[in-house]
Amino acid sequence: MNIKKIGNQLKSLAVFRCLLNDDMIKAFIRLCDEESSKALGEFAQSLYCMGDNISAAFLHKVLLSENLMSVKCASDSEISSVIKQRAKAELEIIKTAAELESEMFGYPNLWITQSLDFEKAFEERLKNIKQTGYGVFAENIMFTLENGEIIPAIFKDDTTVDSLKGYERQRMQIENNIKALIKGKVAANMLLYGDSGTGKSATVKALANFYAEQGVRLIEIKKSQISEIPYIMGKVSSNPLKFILFLDDLTFDPNDDAFGSMKAVLEGSVAARAKNTCICVTSNRRHLVKESAKDREMGDLHVRDTMEEIGALTQRFGLSVVYEKPDRLSYIKVLEEIAADHNIEIGEAEIKEAEAYAISKGGRSCRVAKQYVEELIRRMD
Repeated sequence: MNIKKIGNQLKSLAVFRCLLNDDMIKAFIRLCDEESSKALGEFAQSLYCMGDNISAAFLHKVLLSENLMSVKCASDSEISSVIKQRAKAELEIIKTAAELESEMFGYPNLWITQSLDFEKAFEERLKNIKQTGYGVFAENIMFTLENGEIIPAIFKDDTTVDSLKGYERQRMQIENNIKALIKGKVAANMLLYGDSGTGKSATVKALANFYAEQGVRLIEIKKSQISEIPYIMGKVSSNPLKFILFLDDLTFDPNDDAFGSMKAVLEGSVAARAKNTCICVTSNRRHLVKESAKDREMGDLHVRDTMEEIGALTQRFGLSVVYEKPDRLSYIKVLEEIAADHNIEIGEAEIKEAEAYAISKGGRSCRVAKQYVEELIRRMD
């Protein structure tokens, strides 16, 4: 078998040309060109990051790639017979490369190969492309924005719906809005406000995880990046997946430039927002703006104008959900549910101590209840 020819065939990929930007594929092509020990070691190292099965690794790269067929299929664009035939031929090229034994390069048993049906696997992938997505969005659920690029979050938040305690009514409101987003309806922009530690952020992330298999993804955006939201919407508008643009713990100062940017974004999103996006903001303040003593000392006209300006922003959220500190009974219920998850029984002594613990932490909340249970677990050790 002509190894250099296989490398050259990979270089000629058109439908799957995006694969040529992948580090593992680049290392393999370099190996085919050079057939050197150094190139072999570099490729093996790259492969081992995914496992020791070269065939499975190549197929994984194909299925998750942002290739021409996946993009066109996701957007319901017509695909010509020429492109279909070329895709079929390229899958055969990639399959051939993925079945090369390391012995062909002079070193046996460096990796495993197996016969996999690349064409059938890819056809199955295309059938579900609107739920699985393609490219970086196929492998990850949560993302951040760095230097204008949407990248996977470094630390994945694995919060589950089952771990959420209390606030069932609030959760149902948010969940119903996300379901509308999934169905292709215009979902409301959401404002979740109220006391800290009540689970606003955890609810959004848990629901993003829960509905990930139905195509939901979350992009976390910093206050300093608000002006980039229109760019993000444009970038994902043709993507089949559904995106929650998430701004956590957002608060503005009275003269904050980002306040105007947020208002402009919400005004624009009402008029021309893509159906596959919605904005979700969490804040400890209903109106998102800190009020200083100086602001309160200003005249009635200033106060009225300021409040109208602030109100104009909050009214642009189609769904506002309030999270208040739990009362005593709700706090105890949450405490008992969290403790039950760890097989811990809560008696009168623990309830009394948990109340005192809450006072020391500034008041009752789901977060405080969780921290108290964690304290009990540490004592058990």
